[in-house]
Amino acid sequence: MKKKLLFEGVAFILGMLLAALLITLYQQAKEQQKKQDNRHPAVAPQPQKTQRQLQTQVPVYQQQVVPAFTNRLVCPACQGRGFFSDPIVCPICYGAGKVIAVRCIGYAGGIPVYQRDQTPTTCPHCGGYGFLLPTTGRCETCGGKTLSEYFNQWQMQAKQAWLAMTGGRYAEINATP
Repeated sequence: MKKKLLFEGVAFILGMLLAALLITLYQQAKEQQKKQDNRHPAVAPQPQKTQRQLQTQVPVYQQQVVPAFTNRLVCPACQGRGFFSDPIVCPICYGAGKVIAVRCIGYAGGIPVYQRDQTPTTCPHCGGYGFLLPTTGRCETCGGKTLSEYFNQWQMQAKQAWLAMTGGRYAEINATP
């Protein structure tokens, strides 16, 4: 009887230790998965403008980074629309961008017979956008391009440094990434 109670006590203690070990291993595996899980990365706020940087060829202990230029930005005057006035809703598709096509399938006694296709097609008037851009009132800042280029004060010095580094060969330094 004492052996049976002793065996049950030891089995109970071993079961509790095994359960604690499994819980600890599960929690560690969960933390490890959180560290390696890149399916839902934290979204970092994007800066409004970015700068490309050019390293000058000097000894490593004196190296410094010179900002070359600032990339293209959304135009601050028109907020990227390109126009000061609002776009006009397409009078053919009423903003949907698609129309039901009507085509002539023949003539009956000199009168054309039309048939409606059931598949919607792209609106020929607006090209599927659903709106038309105004012909007047373009933004003076960006000229209707919706993007503005802002170059900083180091642009010319960066080009000169690039020319010096490449031995006079000029690579396109204004390329957008």
